Amino acid sequence: MSDLTIVSAADLSTARDWADFGRLLSRLKLDRGLSFVQIQKRAEALSLQRSLPPATVNPIMKGTRRPAKESLECLLEVFDVRPAERTAWLSAWQRLAETLSATSLPRFDEVSPRQLGVHAAIAAGDSSGELPVYVQRDFDDHLRSHLSEQIDRGRFVLLVGRSSSGKTRSLYEAVRVVAPNWPIVQPSGTAEIIDLLHGTRQRIIVWLDEMQRFLGADPRLTKEHVIRLLQFPALVVATLWSDDYLMRRSPGGSGVPADLQNDRRLLDLAEVVSVSAELSGEERAAAVQAARTDPRIRLALAVQDAGLTQVLAAGPDLLRRWEHAPDPYAKAVISFAADARRLGVLSPITEATFESAIGGYLTSSQRVNRPPQWLADALAFSQQEVHGAVAALATRDDGRTGRLTGYVVADYVAQHVRRAECPPASAWEALVAGVEDAEDLRRLAFAATARMRYRHEEQALRRLLELHGEGVVELAGVLCAAGAFRRHSTCCASTWTRRRTTASRRPAMPTSPR
Repeated sequence: MSDLTIVSAADLSTARDWADFGRLLSRLKLDRGLSFVQIQKRAEALSLQRSLPPATVNPIMKGTRRPAKESLECLLEVFDVRPAERTAWLSAWQRLAETLSATSLPRFDEVSPRQLGVHAAIAAGDSSGELPVYVQRDFDDHLRSHLSEQIDRGRFVLLVGRSSSGKTRSLYEAVRVVAPNWPIVQPSGTAEIIDLLHGTRQRIIVWLDEMQRFLGADPRLTKEHVIRLLQFPALVVATLWSDDYLMRRSPGGSGVPADLQNDRRLLDLAEVVSVSAELSGEERAAAVQAARTDPRIRLALAVQDAGLTQVLAAGPDLLRRWEHAPDPYAKAVISFAADARRLGVLSPITEATFESAIGGYLTSSQRVNRPPQWLADALAFSQQEVHGAVAALATRDDGRTGRLTGYVVADYVAQHVRRAECPPASAWEALVAGVEDAEDLRRLAFAATARMRYRHEEQALRRLLELHGEGVVELAGVLCAAGAFRRHSTCCASTWTRRRTTASRRPAMPTSPR
């Protein structure tokens, strides 16, 4: 039966938004009699370019997620839509991509700084307003010059610094001066950027706060993607932690993985502005001036053992709460959340994952004598806000129902909770079993490789293959390497045994007289 008896070209031409488009795809799914699992299995059997797990397809059918063009092409292949009739589907997708991207994007000055990733500030006295007074930084003129110079040709500017050093706030203030009325998009992944490239070319801000999310993703963000964005023209603005930047800017060579070489080419394209976590003399003088009118600045300047930007984000108090937690279970919960973030897990952590992981952070006695409500009490402690602003852990929902999906750790805590030990085996195993996001699993496998946790690297890649049909090449490489190691070890063991046996048969050497 032709799909146009189910969904006609006229139906597609009347789709007004992605919700309408998703309902038409659902009609196709119903006609083909396929479940979400069957769609995924058929895509794997056809060796399509994109995996179609239920977590991807279900939101598309519901209209809550815009389908990537490649995902749509794969769905049409799975539904066996004839090539000549796919034109109507792709034309409808193109029309919605162009009209919705041109009309539904907010202007920069319509988006709150909190939505763009600016940290909530501490509360103090009679402070008012969402943010404290902005303290001018030494690099502000340099940053704004990078953004505004030949702006019609597009700009790619990257701020690099430690967590809570003021990167996102400085970037927000600079863009607010240079391009306040430009439309802005905050892509959640590289697939959305690729879709944007298929839409209407217009001047636009592409906001990539915490750019590490795009460097470890699949598909990866490349230099070529950004070059095409710059032709819109686009202001591509991003922030990146210092450790991530330095790791990817290390000298290249034949032994450097291809993924890191791609990231290096991309970072070479950016105008980089370094952001120090400490204030210079001139910056501190500007802060003293701002403190005359803003009690939050006054409070932050009074702290002697931390910088202004860290105090404003309540960082030191969060660390003290970790160091002086009321019991080992609360401290273990925060330690695990910080470890998970450093291992590359950015999605919310579920309670079940916490429960599985914590054992490795406790002594035998603490594991045996855990109180009945240990996890609930530990999570409650971790969520208590400091100065009414931020907490060590924050809850997250699924974006629609308001139902709790898990917890995420504060950036400052993730970077500054330092433990001498590598995360225990229980942490690795809980993350491998509990994480479902493809990019998280890739980063987890990469972190395991860097720490020589090859068993956990293999487990993460196996789960990536199981859930998303991805990572087969990487897994094959791991298994081949493991097989070679085992063969080498067996050979060495056999050689050692033969030598020992031969030596035992030799006559003893006479001892020399004393």
